[in-house]
Amino acid sequence: MLHYEIAGLKIRIKGRQKSRFKRLKPFESVFPDEPDLEIEFQASGSFCARKYPVKKNIQDGIRIDTEYGDGKTILYIFMEDTDRPAYIIEADSNWSHVDLYHLQSDRLVYDVFCDYLGNLILSNRLLFSDGIILHASSVSWSGKGIAFTAPSGTGKSTHTAMWVKCHKASMINDDCPAIRYINGSAVIYGTPWNGSCRKISNTSAPLSAVVVLERADENSIRSLTYEEAVPMLLPRLFLPYHNPVMLDKALENIDRIFRPIPIYLLECRPDREATELVRQCII
Repeated sequence: MLHYEIAGLKIRIKGRQKSRFKRLKPFESVFPDEPDLEIEFQASGSFCARKYPVKKNIQDGIRIDTEYGDGKTILYIFMEDTDRPAYIIEADSNWSHVDLYHLQSDRLVYDVFCDYLGNLILSNRLLFSDGIILHASSVSWSGKGIAFTAPSGTGKSTHTAMWVKCHKASMINDDCPAIRYINGSAVIYGTPWNGSCRKISNTSAPLSAVVVLERADENSIRSLTYEEAVPMLLPRLFLPYHNPVMLDKALENIDRIFRPIPIYLLECRPDREATELVRQCII
């Protein structure tokens, strides 16, 4: 058995091939009790043909079809334009036990798990532990967690790199940090899914601010009301649109996590002055 702890959740993977999960190494753990999430890989000789879904899905190039029944959720993962799924994920009602079916001939299943499927599974499990995944670059500074969110290519990583260089901040996660509401406050965690940044950090900090980045010719910052901020945050959050019940749970978590947190709109250039504007707001 392989044991990990990610975002405070105890995870057990049934298997002995630790070398297959190098990305998860910083999160290795030991615990005697039952896990919050158990994942079992199941090899299959073949998958039946299935109509290719046409609806929009979680990431470009990956399409998902969903079935429900008998307290289970089944996700059919299509990696290419084909009538056969590449992977099938079968989860119980609260995503505490997951079977991941793959073809016996698939030599890339562990790479795909570490690159994408593991994040998909964790994002669903987090919903039942008062959490959610935010597409953001995040740092810890003076004991405070700060998440910078924006569409890809806006400059989140450039901005947080300046925090590390100029303000001696430490990186929490550069792409997909997890946020949980624990004991009355929000905590932001590093995860193994860190985008192109090679340094994966198993760390956490109290979430003290969320900053929405927008490119501009001049630097300026203003506080957002929760009602203003929500439409900006929703496209950056990993939401289970495939399941109305889980979507309701996600929206509850979002309200609980983000309503008390200061949220700012930073219109900026990629320079140190922009970081100073944020720093002055959260001192």
